[in-house]
Amino acid sequence: MRLTFPQHVLSNLYFIGILIVLAGSSYLAMPDLDNKTDVGSGLSFIAMAGLAAVQIPFLLYTFANRLKTPYTIPKPRFITFYAIYFCWMTAVCILTDDFRNIIGLTVLSLTILVFPLMLSSSYYRARNGELNKLFFLAVLFMMACIVLQYVRLYSIANQLGDEKSHIAVSYFPLFILPVLLLPSSKFVRYLSILITTIVIISSIKRGGLIALGASLLVYVIIKQIVSGESKIKQLVALISVALVMSGVLYYLQKQEDNNVVERMYNITDDGGSGRDVLWEDTYRNIHNRDALSRAIGNGYRSAQKVSKFHLPAHNDVLEIWYDFGGIGIILYAIAFFSLLRYTIRLIKRKSRYAPHLAMTMTFYIFLSMISIVVLYFWMVLLMFTTGIIAGLADSEMEENIPKPHSNNLTHEYILHN
Repeated sequence: MRLTFPQHVLSNLYFIGILIVLAGSSYLAMPDLDNKTDVGSGLSFIAMAGLAAVQIPFLLYTFANRLKTPYTIPKPRFITFYAIYFCWMTAVCILTDDFRNIIGLTVLSLTILVFPLMLSSSYYRARNGELNKLFFLAVLFMMACIVLQYVRLYSIANQLGDEKSHIAVSYFPLFILPVLLLPSSKFVRYLSILITTIVIISSIKRGGLIALGASLLVYVIIKQIVSGESKIKQLVALISVALVMSGVLYYLQKQEDNNVVERMYNITDDGGSGRDVLWEDTYRNIHNRDALSRAIGNGYRSAQKVSKFHLPAHNDVLEIWYDFGGIGIILYAIAFFSLLRYTIRLIKRKSRYAPHLAMTMTFYIFLSMISIVVLYFWMVLLMFTTGIIAGLADSEMEENIPKPHSNNLTHEYILHN
């Protein structure tokens, strides 16, 4: 007797395996990204390369199925634009690297290509079927791995320092929070928010606290807009969120051993922990180059090599501009604004997934301004979250297309994508 499986069951199970690898990769990558404990092992590059490799069979299977049964609505253009940008980024890294052999260059390439691979894999997983309990259990497992590693790094950092350490890896939970706000279970949603808030507050990262607060506020606002509820209910919801956020800030201000609120007050005095000086230095280095370097850049994290502070730019635009040139920043801008446009379209369409993507874009934009997202591991998590939400949103739209008018609506989607 021959066993048969419903379509996509095996691929969905395989994607659970990808999520488990992603959870393990996140655990291994966090020490390398930590800026306080100095316990990095360099395993994040191997983990990212392995994560890229395990997605290839999944995408080959998915593309083969798409050739047989193409979507009524094509995939969003921002997926293609991000793929083009990361391919350019890979090409520049290979051309400007004089130290690695073929194996090293292959690993380096996979650590960059993992970003568009994760975006595509997540999109197709969500587009091809509903997200079941097993999927969300895998995401919760990922959150558990992140929190466990954070607690470990937090303990080490505060043993080494005289005061609470500003651990940058506290941003990790924020990047998968929008996915954990998808389940119908209020317990899962509220617990995820609580865990993320505790992690960010404990790290005393004012940037993380602002990003979390702003993204949650945007989430609530857009959720009220797309829900169609009365203006009074919308106002009550916004006031409730504002009161909760005010209460959290008041509580933090009373804590003598937690100076996150004081650091927020001092943000104009210290230039964002000296970021204004870093930005000025990077901008100067961008222009002090020959025409070819300005066009194609100087390679992976090269801005840090020429910085007189020996630090990265702490700004995605400046970092990309120096590392991958004018061509790189143009390609990235096309991809980014395509994603932003897609988000706005979801809000106008009043998609139930618009709040989640708007929340994602909020902390994406903010953290890109004060840190580097596009080169670090949390870009993998961002691509995962974005792909899942976009896949669900397009699946939702496809289900709502009236069959007699499907061609017209598909044409309208393509024009506005």
